[in-house]
Amino acid sequence: MKNYHAAGSVPNAKTLTQSLGGTWHDDSGYGTACCPAHDDKKPSLSISPGDMRRVVVHCHAGCGQEAVIGALRERGLWPQESGAIYDYRDASGTLGFQVVRRSGKNFRQRQPDGKGGWIWNAKGAPLLIYRLPEVREAITAGRTIFVTEGEKDADRLAGFGLTATCNPGGAGKWRAEYSAHLHGTHVVILPDNDDPGRKHAHQVAASLQGWAKSVRVLNLPSLREKGDVSDWLDAGGTVDELERLAASTSEWSPPPETDEAPHTIPLIPFRELAPETRRRDLIRGLFPLEGLSVAWGEPKCGKSFLILDALLHVALGWEYHGRRVAQGAVVYCAFEGQRGVRARVEAFRRHHRLDDANPPFYLMPATLDLIGDHNALIDAIGAQIGDTPPVAVCLDTLNRSLRGSENKDEDMSAYIAACDAIREAFDCAVIVVHHCGVEGTRPRGHTSLTGAADAQLAVKRAADGRITATVEYVKDFEAGEQIACELEEVDVGIDEDGETITSCVVVPADVPLKDASAKDGPKLTKNQQTMLDILREAGPDGLTTRAWNDRARGAGLGVNRRAHLAELRKALEDKGWVIEGDTGWVVQG
Repeated sequence: MKNYHAAGSVPNAKTLTQSLGGTWHDDSGYGTACCPAHDDKKPSLSISPGDMRRVVVHCHAGCGQEAVIGALRERGLWPQESGAIYDYRDASGTLGFQVVRRSGKNFRQRQPDGKGGWIWNAKGAPLLIYRLPEVREAITAGRTIFVTEGEKDADRLAGFGLTATCNPGGAGKWRAEYSAHLHGTHVVILPDNDDPGRKHAHQVAASLQGWAKSVRVLNLPSLREKGDVSDWLDAGGTVDELERLAASTSEWSPPPETDEAPHTIPLIPFRELAPETRRRDLIRGLFPLEGLSVAWGEPKCGKSFLILDALLHVALGWEYHGRRVAQGAVVYCAFEGQRGVRARVEAFRRHHRLDDANPPFYLMPATLDLIGDHNALIDAIGAQIGDTPPVAVCLDTLNRSLRGSENKDEDMSAYIAACDAIREAFDCAVIVVHHCGVEGTRPRGHTSLTGAADAQLAVKRAADGRITATVEYVKDFEAGEQIACELEEVDVGIDEDGETITSCVVVPADVPLKDASAKDGPKLTKNQQTMLDILREAGPDGLTTRAWNDRARGAGLGVNRRAHLAELRKALEDKGWVIEGDTGWVVQG
């Protein structure tokens, strides 16, 4: 385990650029310098100011964020972190992954990326228990192994000369594969004094049956509620007493009422089924709290203004058009028009008189290739945002963050996978701002984006300037809901020539009345809408049944059941959206 602590403060972007001997571009508001993490001959490091006095650094040659910041720390140009790092090594001592604890009980996992940086998850990493090399030595020597709930307690016991281990992730995260590391050992499990701790001890003990020579579960006497072995030692317990209690504890056996180990794949009986009551929405009825959402519309329709305004409401915990929000940190990735976004935030600040407010809203003002750079982005967010992960990450726009073709299945699938990696890293909402196709009837590019989205908003701007967002679909809510707003001009400062700088703030407006002459077909489900979009994309010539099926499968429809596609076609035909002609299927009207 490595402890680390806060020291110093992050320099501003211009000072950091100058300290590295780089060039600061006043007109664009960013710097370039040689990257300190590799032998850089041509400046490949971009340095730009983030929100909340943060600095964003990115190596375009491929160095990981952690490698760059580590090199800056070695030069004394970046502050040290605070918290603890726990190494998970295999039997030979090779690092498999790390558990990083920031202040409080905020834990994250990371593994080496092979470039000197980190991937902020443990996917694909070896399944290791903590302090495995020491465990192997103890097995050879015939010593007892203590299993604790966390790394801190394992290190505490190791400091007294005992051998201790645990699994990553804490209570409830023991896997059957971990038990193989303890084959032929005498194991004593030390549960925390709470319900999750006792359940975890039961899970570990059951999993070790057939692997360990003996298993004992030692419930420490006089341990306070929610206490652990470290608390017990702090309260006067001794190592001698611990070993004596362990030796006198009976071997564990499954409780008589079950007489078997707990099942790892649970079945919940009917009488115990109830709806989840935990919050599910980032903004109720618009965006789910965890998932991929798409907001699309024509260029200059105001979609970026609208989404920025919505996410500033989330950061502040304000209701949005009468809808409840899940307050939390927001990361807004402005892949284009970064200076304009700064002005919009200032307009919001002045309009709402937020001079003293400091909401957890962060601007990422750099252009990235999300497919290649998503791990670096995750790394940057994890390293700079603090102890609480974001509730939302916005990607504005898809076009400026995709180094590939929007129309190719493989490129769009890779982009969606990058969005999923961000979502999984922080259990957050990911909102993609995107343009529309030529016909203006759906998001531009391959339909797999619509197929993957959990929510989709269509944004339009009327001739009178009013911006309307329509919910095309959102999980667990009705489609068709609308919000409307207008842009109001705000003075946000004076430039160096003495000219007034203006931007706009979003203000609520009345939802426009429905145009009675507009053709509006019956409402469609998400899959029906995707099926219809595929046919629209084919143009006036339409598609044969086989070609339509092939494209639908490429968008993720009908993969497991061929008849599903026929049902979708029939539903669209019954609702009057499509018709089958001599050469194939076409969109009506």
